[in-house]
Amino acid sequence: MTGPRTGERVTLSVPQREQITARVAATGDGWLDVTLEDSPRTSLQRLERSKLFLQFVNADGICRLAGRLEAREGDAHLRMYGFGAGETLRFVTRGQIQLLRRPDGVRAPASARVSLIAVHGDPVPVETRTREIGGRGMTFRVPAGVAGPGTLFQFDLHLDDGGPAVSGQVRVDEVRDDGTAEAHYTVLAGPDRSRLMRFAFDGSSRAA
Repeated sequence: MTGPRTGERVTLSVPQREQITARVAATGDGWLDVTLEDSPRTSLQRLERSKLFLQFVNADGICRLAGRLEAREGDAHLRMYGFGAGETLRFVTRGQIQLLRRPDGVRAPASARVSLIAVHGDPVPVETRTREIGGRGMTFRVPAGVAGPGTLFQFDLHLDDGGPAVSGQVRVDEVRDDGTAEAHYTVLAGPDRSRLMRFAFDGSSRAA
């Protein structure tokens, strides 16, 4: 398993207290510099003493690294000038990467616009919304008679995370009585799968 790369979003988790969104600014042997996107509620002194976790998404699923915050090179001690969003801290890892959830286990309720075009049959786009998004597939509403088990769709999924649409293919596994289709991805680029898992993970974290 690989750790997060420069520029990727991560979550700094303070056990039983809070989760802080950040981005990886730099990486080295046994450490990562992370730039905070949220202002911590936890005091600097407590952060310095606490065992923390850095949670992230890769192709394997939701992963985490244990570690602590330590002084960056050139600093005599751990410090933050403004102690808020935009600060960069050094996270020094302890131990190996832990896999928390595989892609099949990453799933959350989400209403996002999705455009569907049947690969075989009527090429007229169907505009609908998702009900759930995950690492394996998604659920969405379909009009009666549009889809059944085995129907293959090309899709463009529009998330509200500021990025471009995610494109790929899904195959319908079942259509429930209320018109909700359960589908799994058959074509999806690795970075897009990681992005969808991150989106679902963020959604499930907010719901919790």
